[in-house]
Amino acid sequence: MPPNSASPSTSFAFQSVHYQEIHGRLMESGTYLGDKDFKANVKWEKIGHCNKVTEINDNTIALAHPDPSSNTSDDSSNPAASTEDELDDVEDECNVPIKPEIAGITAVVKISANDFFFTPDGGFNGTNKFTTNFSQLVLSLSGAAPSIEPFKSDYPMVVENVKWLLSQSASKKGTEKLGFLVGPPTAHRLKVRHKLFEAVPEDPDDYDDQKDWAMIRNWPVVNDAAHSGIATIFDSHRVIHPKVYNIQGHRIHPKDYCSMLQHATVKPDFELSHWAFESNGKKAARDVYSADLAAIHTIIPPPKGSNRQKCDYDKLNPCAALRDGPPHKKRCIAK
Repeated sequence: MPPNSASPSTSFAFQSVHYQEIHGRLMESGTYLGDKDFKANVKWEKIGHCNKVTEINDNTIALAHPDPSSNTSDDSSNPAASTEDELDDVEDECNVPIKPEIAGITAVVKISANDFFFTPDGGFNGTNKFTTNFSQLVLSLSGAAPSIEPFKSDYPMVVENVKWLLSQSASKKGTEKLGFLVGPPTAHRLKVRHKLFEAVPEDPDDYDDQKDWAMIRNWPVVNDAAHSGIATIFDSHRVIHPKVYNIQGHRIHPKDYCSMLQHATVKPDFELSHWAFESNGKKAARDVYSADLAAIHTIIPPPKGSNRQKCDYDKLNPCAALRDGPPHKKRCIAK
């Protein structure tokens, strides 16, 4: 056996240890949905026009109730220091507005081929009631229960914690809850999204994505509708490049999203927001949720042969299997 090769049993043991290490770090984070103590670490807070999941941590308590022993002012060693001055200092600290810390929620899921719109143009095929301008384009995908331990055993807790989050924010009992927990009751999936563009500010700061293909004029859209759409925002918007990483920790090129994400086991990191909509006569009252991606980290790449169809960007459509399909929003489907 070559010195650098490993037997299947050795490789399996190494992978198991690796997964346990990832699992240990997740359990320590306090915001892993598979943690039974997750509910004690987060809460919903009104921020702006929506509700967001925020962290409950010791920093908030420390800011509201400063530790007198941590005083490092020059007068702290002077026994004649004014008590009134000390009280004024404490009051000033207590009156500082405490900014909620948005929770960076995470889970481990296996990306589904269903509802897969995580392509460079998000399957855009012209404006509609949801996307009236190309600048509003949102990429999305959903993930189901993983097949590897210990994450497989955690998934029922993931679903339980998600249901708890939704129940805690629901505007009314029995309202429909949309946008995050999708799929049938026996096979729940988590849906996450990424808004692809942002308006260029008047005074643009340094742009961290200097790769040529990450610039808006070179973003690899495919079909005619997407080419026309992106051309209208060349000067007004820039790409918010998705932070999607392969198993080596390198950014995945947008041309490879289909082939490298579908059926992969990943750790998505995201923030969760909620809006409540009242009944308007046409639609019933509903609660809408948005899981906005911070990053996707690959734990296991797709099995060989699982994504036989490649995202062929030299042809008319990123999903070759649907190249001649009907003129509606398309998704990549593995053969």
